[in-house]
Amino acid sequence: MKNVIILLLIVFSVSACYHRDPLSDPNVLGLTGDYSFRELTRSEKADVIKQIKSAEGVKYVWGGQSFTDGVDCSGLLVWSYAMLGYSGFRRDDTVVYDLTSNDMSMYDVDNAVPVKDNAQLLDYEMGDLLFFDVNADGRVDHVAVFMYYDQETDAVWVWDASTNTGKVAYRQFYGFLKKNPKIGRPVKPVRNEISSDCAVCAETSGAALNQ
Repeated sequence: MKNVIILLLIVFSVSACYHRDPLSDPNVLGLTGDYSFRELTRSEKADVIKQIKSAEGVKYVWGGQSFTDGVDCSGLLVWSYAMLGYSGFRRDDTVVYDLTSNDMSMYDVDNAVPVKDNAQLLDYEMGDLLFFDVNADGRVDHVAVFMYYDQETDAVWVWDASTNTGKVAYRQFYGFLKKNPKIGRPVKPVRNEISSDCAVCAETSGAALNQ
């Protein structure tokens, strides 16, 4: 009976501390409970833009996320975040390496809001994220990095990878309001330190094994 109790204690301790499954999915880096989420600072946004700028001219490839093989719109951000050492993106209750622009609009910005007038963009800064429901079907199918809004010409400038240019480019986004845009401030996951509870349960399971 004593052995059964010890075994149950060990199982409970291990499951409490090492609960990270669905890690069988190689795209999953962890669970949201293991992370805190905060908005990128202005400096971090500048770093993302600098990283994207270094990829200027890289060809557009649907589903791509590689400097050498090509990138698509979300893949450009996936690649940039990875190169900067950021811990991926939130999706539902997990943190993942790769995701779609639609998921990014739902989980990885602080409250993406519809843009009904270009003047709204004056409240945002370089490095914030623009999302577009190009097909007007309620699903985001493109993401771009906002650079600035020129009030004199009413032009919106972005960095993105698109089929329009066939590559990563800094460009004016024509027909902006017709593409059902949203804008939001990007957030990133920051892994929490291991809690003291896990240290305690590890010690408990170790003590039980030594009995």
